[in-house]
Amino acid sequence: PRGGGRSHGVASGGGRPHSHPRRVRRAATRGVAAQGALGVVLADAFVHVAGWAVSAPLATEKLYDLTGSVAFLATAASSLPASGLSATARQLALTGAICCWTLRLGTFLVYRVTRDGEDRRFRGVREQPLKLGVYFFVSAVWVAVTSLPMVLVNAQAAAQQAATLQARGALGSLMTAAGVVAFAAGLALECIADWQKLRFRAKRENKDKFITQGVWAWSRHPNYAGEIALWWGVFLFAAASLSAPQACAAAASPALVTLLLTKVSGVPLLERSGLKRWGGDAEYKAYRARTPCLWPDPLSVLGLKPSM
Repeated sequence: PRGGGRSHGVASGGGRPHSHPRRVRRAATRGVAAQGALGVVLADAFVHVAGWAVSAPLATEKLYDLTGSVAFLATAASSLPASGLSATARQLALTGAICCWTLRLGTFLVYRVTRDGEDRRFRGVREQPLKLGVYFFVSAVWVAVTSLPMVLVNAQAAAQQAATLQARGALGSLMTAAGVVAFAAGLALECIADWQKLRFRAKRENKDKFITQGVWAWSRHPNYAGEIALWWGVFLFAAASLSAPQACAAAASPALVTLLLTKVSGVPLLERSGLKRWGGDAEYKAYRARTPCLWPDPLSVLGLKPSM
């Protein structure tokens, strides 16, 4: 500018250019998020390495599910400080919901393996330290990816979160409500399914039999249906306050859960096992014919679906 005035963005006296406040805030947010992500990865890795280091010499798999549960809790605890000086209600709600799910499922799985004496998935694995280590590594990756929605939400500054929700308006409110409903319904279905099967197997007369009562009349794998539903609920709740790129990253969480349970280790393994044990049983054939594999439908819920 003429007349010896200051040029735009330059302090008088030849000082350095002023930094734009928004850029400063964004840089600070990215720095906090990076620190939070590093803390989450280290916490997850430490817990799984410790779990494997104890399990391998003992040739036991009984600490496997416990390790995963502790890793989830460690991830939750290490991600919360990433949100700044104080967590928002949304961050606390999401973290608390995931911790409740972790404690419930972890307790159930530890009780089950203690009661049964072994986990059949680890036959021929528990005695091989390196092979057992692969299982613990996969568990660590599963925890890291599945917890992504929580980690990303907890890395948000309160002002950034509020601004995103305000910009989304009704859509953000709808996503939040849908997420809460999906999580609550999925958790309830998973809990009821586990409880009913636990009671069924506790009776001696049901040894070597398959369950067809309760929610197991709605679906052949209602516990997995509930698990998938609750993680999509977590994603919807989280995505309501996340940017589009962050929401895309968070979608890896329910996508991985769905992939693992429907294509890898959940439904396929149990379906093959069921056919191997009861494939020639007429009652089992009728159960398969009238009961959906995964997602309950109105006819199965109302008990109106006949055998085919």
